Amino acid sequence: MTTNPPNANLLTAAEEVLRRTNRPMTCRELATESLKLGLIRKHGTTPEKTLSTSLNRSITNRGISSPFIKVHRGLYGINPLHK
Repeated sequence: MTTNPPNANLLTAAEEVLRRTNRPMTCRELATESLKLGLIRKHGTTPEKTLSTSLNRSITNRGISSPFIKVHRGLYGINPLHK
């Protein structure tokens, strides 16, 4: 049985939004757009902080195999090397 890591749905939503918009975004923009599109339900008072932690963890732990890159401080995009 496969289990998803905590906040996997946040990362999946962030990846979907980044692919749809095709531009780097802040965590606040990603969380807002994900909520607006119904990709996530708000849990907690600051989903953008949870998302920021999850994105940074993905980039740090997975390196170039992460679907995300940090474009600038607080700005994230899709890793062009990820398939």
